Amino acid sequence: TTDLAGSSITLYSGRDEELLAPLIEQFTEDTGIEVEVRYGNSAEMGAQLLEEGDKTPADVFYSQEVGAVGVLAEPDPAGHLPAEVVGLADDRFRPAEGTEWGGVTGRSRVIVYNPDLVDAPAGVEELVEPEYKGKVAIVPENAGFQAFVTGFRVSEGEDAAREWLEGLLANEPITDIESNGDVLEAVEQGDVPIGLINHYYW
Repeated sequence: TTDLAGSSITLYSGRDEELLAPLIEQFTEDTGIEVEVRYGNSAEMGAQLLEEGDKTPADVFYSQEVGAVGVLAEPDPAGHLPAEVVGLADDRFRPAEGTEWGGVTGRSRVIVYNPDLVDAPAGVEELVEPEYKGKVAIVPENAGFQAFVTGFRVSEGEDAAREWLEGLLANEPITDIESNGDVLEAVEQGDVPIGLINHYYW
C-alpha cells in the first residue's frame, strides 16, 4: 500500500530470478516498497526459514513447491497471510482452514502419449496396469513429480498413494530420462510411449 512507500521487505524465493524479477520491479514501482530477494530452490529456502526460525529476516516466502510450504505450515513458524490476500485465490488453491499460505500459480500433471505406440490411459491410476509395463517415463527426482505425489497423497490418501507408487515401480517405469522436456521429446519421437510431465512442457 502507498502508506508503506519507502519501506522495504525481504523475500525468500524458491522461484528463479528470471521469472520473478520483473514482477518485483513492477511491485516496487506500484507501491514504492523496495524488495530484497534471496533466491534458491524452494527446499533450500524452506530449510533456511526453519533454521532461522523467529530470527529470520524474511517477511515473505514465495515457493515453487507445495512440500516446502507444508513443512513450514505444520509447526506454524511461517505465520499467516491476511485473509483478504488468501481469499484472492480460488478455493482449491488455498488452505481448507487457516491462512498460512495462498496460491499464486498452478500447474497440472498430465499424461503425454504417442498414439502410434499406445492407447491413452483414462488417468494416472491406469499407469500401473500390465499393459503399460515398461512404457511410462517419469522423472522421480523432479520437484514437479514429487509435488504430484504430494497432491495424490492429499487427494486420495496415504494408502492409495503408496499403493499407486508401488504399482508404478512394479510396472518398471522408464526413469533414465533427465527432465520433463526430455520426456516430451522422447514421446514425440516415438522412443517412449507415455510420459508423466507438467502441462506447460507440451
